Amino acid sequence: TTALWLLDTYAYSTQARVLQVSKDESQEKGTWEVVLDATVFHPQGGGQPADRGLLIADACKWPVRAVRASKAGKVVHQVEHTGTAPPFAVGQELRCEVDAHFRIEAARLHSGGHLIDVAMLASGCTLRPTKGYHFSPGAYVEYAGKLSSEDRETLLPKLQAQMDEIGR
Repeated sequence: TTALWLLDTYAYSTQARVLQVSKDESQEKGTWEVVLDATVFHPQGGGQPADRGLLIADACKWPVRAVRASKAGKVVHQVEHTGTAPPFAVGQELRCEVDAHFRIEAARLHSGGHLIDVAMLASGCTLRPTKGYHFSPGAYVEYAGKLSSEDRETLLPKLQAQMDEIGR
């Protein structure tokens, strides 16, 4: 699958061709897995949620429930479809439409996590980042180690100054 979202964060739609379609037996009824030759859908990973949106063909719209990257380099789109026959045929052309508002929010939270880490380093903090969670609400970055109460009191103003500087 060609990962078009890597080339342009602001690409929200594209035409694609169906490479594989199969019923997802591990999920609830009505879930199908679709692999395309190219996609603008960002899969979940790196602490960031998967894009939301639609796959559109023949004037029909299928909501995308989840998107994941396989180890084989394929991007798997899980779509809602209650029919017994597959929603798409291999080789069929369709349109991918990403929810732009959701994508921008996810990208903003992901970038914000990296900015916090840059500000932590620039503030002289030596704690090692261990986890980034960039979902709304509740985005955060975790660090390994502990700060003394004195270091905590001095870090916050340094961190705020660094964030203000980065934001200029």
